[in-house]
Amino acid sequence: MASRKQKRKKKKRAAVTQRESYTTEKKAKPVYAGKTGGKAPAGKKASGAEAKGQPERRQGGQWNIVRKGTLEMKVFQAMLILLALGALLQYPLWIDVANGQYEELKKEYPVALKVWADEYRTAEDPGEYGKEKPREPTKPKFGDFLLYQALMLVLQGAIFTFLGINVSRRTDMGTPILDRALSGEGRLSDAWDLLSGAVPWGAAALGVLLLSTITGEALGLSGETRIQAYPAWKSSLNFINLAVNNQVLFVFLGVSAFVWLFIRYQERLKAEPHWAGVIAGTLLAFGYFYMISSSSGDSLTIALAGSFFFALSLVGMLGYLYWKKGLEYSLLAGIMALGIYPFLALLVT
Repeated sequence: MASRKQKRKKKKRAAVTQRESYTTEKKAKPVYAGKTGGKAPAGKKASGAEAKGQPERRQGGQWNIVRKGTLEMKVFQAMLILLALGALLQYPLWIDVANGQYEELKKEYPVALKVWADEYRTAEDPGEYGKEKPREPTKPKFGDFLLYQALMLVLQGAIFTFLGINVSRRTDMGTPILDRALSGEGRLSDAWDLLSGAVPWGAAALGVLLLSTITGEALGLSGETRIQAYPAWKSSLNFINLAVNNQVLFVFLGVSAFVWLFIRYQERLKAEPHWAGVIAGTLLAFGYFYMISSSSGDSLTIALAGSFFFALSLVGMLGYLYWKKGLEYSLLAGIMALGIYPFLALLVT
């Protein structure tokens, strides 16, 4: 009997010991880099961004990281403010162009109305033809600018910025100064570093743009331009907005997306991701600029030359600056180059 009781006690102690060992020795699951700074387990291949020391910032495994309360959302909001300010800078030039078009339509309206009235009398179906009566032109207002120009540009820029943040965070490029400032870690030295890094590149990009203008003048390829048709300060404000939007689309989104793709497929493509991304972004911008130039009636030579110089300066050179320093540097350099360009272009044309 005693031996049976001893056996039962031993079994009970063993069961208790087994439960205690399970509860006390259970280990937590490892957390990979990008969440708490831990390292991925051995044998797990790091992603392109992790391999370069920059973790991919994903939350909950979802693609979108621009969420409420995150640093990415703060960066997105700051960029929206910049896009809105840039869009408003277009107004002085926009109202000049719109008023010019209004005056032309105002002169053409009586003639168009008379033609319609003559055809209306002889029309087989006057009721249906009456719907085609020319509308009297209305004088453009600031509300028209906000609705049809500024709002559409801001919405477009917001989409590109949203995509750019999500893509750039998966590379080792981004917005370092904004990140520090919006995290409460900004310092005065950032302002000096931004100026010293952006101004030389802005001057270099401006030099390329002026070289394009001087070359065109020497070869007799350029006639009167829009810069010559309007006050330089109005063109300058419009060009600043152009610089912001080009940097967001072709550099922040375009270059980042190409770099991410080249990192992802680096083993197949055998190309340095950053150089390949900058070159691909430049070619994309060249194609876009050429399409715009040729559709506006420019000759083949002017369209090719102008598109090449603009893509080289605004995307090639500043895309490299974005890679090495950050978006803030390329933005400031682009604003400087295009903001000053109209004033100097008038001196050489």
